[in-house]
Amino acid sequence: MLGANSARAEDGEGYAGLKTMTNRSFLKCDVCGAVTLMRLQAGWLDEHPLRVPCGKCGILISGTVYFDQVKGGLRYDIHNASEIDETVPEFYLEASGELLAEKLKRHSGGSFVWSPPPFFQALWAMGNENYGEFKGKALHFLASTRFEWPKVRRINELWLNKQYAYLPDEVAQYLPKSKFPMTNEAEYLRGVHQLNLLFLWPILDDTRFGKQTNFIFRTLPVLADKHAGRYVDLLKHFAEQGLLQKYAEQLLGRLAHFVDRFKYLMPAFALRFYQKKPRGLKKDKGITTASFEDVKGFYSDTFEVLAEMLPLLVAYNNLRYRGDYQAMRHVRRDVKTLDDFIAKSKGDRLQFVDGSEAFDRLVFPRLDNKLRNAIAHTSYTQDLAQQRITYYPSGVTGKGAAKRIYMIDAVQSCWSVFLCMVDMMELHYQTEKLYYVTVKRNKTVDPRVFRR
Repeated sequence: MLGANSARAEDGEGYAGLKTMTNRSFLKCDVCGAVTLMRLQAGWLDEHPLRVPCGKCGILISGTVYFDQVKGGLRYDIHNASEIDETVPEFYLEASGELLAEKLKRHSGGSFVWSPPPFFQALWAMGNENYGEFKGKALHFLASTRFEWPKVRRINELWLNKQYAYLPDEVAQYLPKSKFPMTNEAEYLRGVHQLNLLFLWPILDDTRFGKQTNFIFRTLPVLADKHAGRYVDLLKHFAEQGLLQKYAEQLLGRLAHFVDRFKYLMPAFALRFYQKKPRGLKKDKGITTASFEDVKGFYSDTFEVLAEMLPLLVAYNNLRYRGDYQAMRHVRRDVKTLDDFIAKSKGDRLQFVDGSEAFDRLVFPRLDNKLRNAIAHTSYTQDLAQQRITYYPSGVTGKGAAKRIYMIDAVQSCWSVFLCMVDMMELHYQTEKLYYVTVKRNKTVDPRVFRR
């Protein structure tokens, strides 16, 4: 445990008068004794994970950083290293809970020369307005995960467990009854969906989200008009065989996992706000909030759920291009119907989602089966200092051609499958809503109430 007064502070005046502080600590590896100078950006998070390598023996120095935002102090709860008095270090790195930072480098010797910390570099690359937007959205979502997520989760669980006696009062704490009356299953679903969107909204890319949802809103009514009978069959197939319920339960599990992993993925979220990408982005910049072990599970588990939901996406492609939700595109001789497709492995299913048909856009090309296979079979190695992951798509380390990605790539892949998950949540929602309205004849609220 490193105490609140142990770190050495560097204060500076930032862009547009914003204050920043960088804390210097000299960390001695508990294994090999190598000393690393860590310059930690004191940001606006109360706490964040810390994952940095030892440049000599290669072990991971890990822990948590805690900030006292009122008094301006910080402390570390850190493992595999101990703080020592200032000395000439062997290695140097930067660390930040929110931003990209300089990777581990060998120290050239002599006194340390001040250089711009992650805050300045991010501010120059984002601009003051974008940086302020990033900070505001991240803090908003973090507050929601702490205070609102337990309530949002329980409302979803009430809906999935068909506890309709309790659901309306719970939703009414957030949404007006005049616009969300919660009087039947279609309205229950609509209220829960709206609440989920409100929860996620601070971190969604509204431009991308708007394009995807507009595509769904525009396309589904056309299919319903053009192929009325077969469209109803599609709705019944997924609703009455319990597939929509199954997907909803899996999506809630993914959302819960994302809430837990967001703190590790924040630098990937930050990249969206850069006006210009940093020089040497992958070679020189790294992430100190996460190791591959922290995020690989989120990627692989989300991949599994999205692959599980591919029959819904493919069914819509089938209906649009072949007039029958069961009629598969000719890709394999042994897959002629949607039921044949469902019987295939998740990896095989991706052969039918290659960007050639309209609904592919919800997931293509973001599902990397090669990375997922390597994770599933632990066929990868890591260079912690360079933040580079070498993996074998074959599933056997050393067998076949290796692929290499940086930690930034891995974290961005996690963010990418999260966005795919949100898109598939929308397709799932519209399908279930239309089942209640079209098949079960539920009446929904008059849209004109939203214009008042």
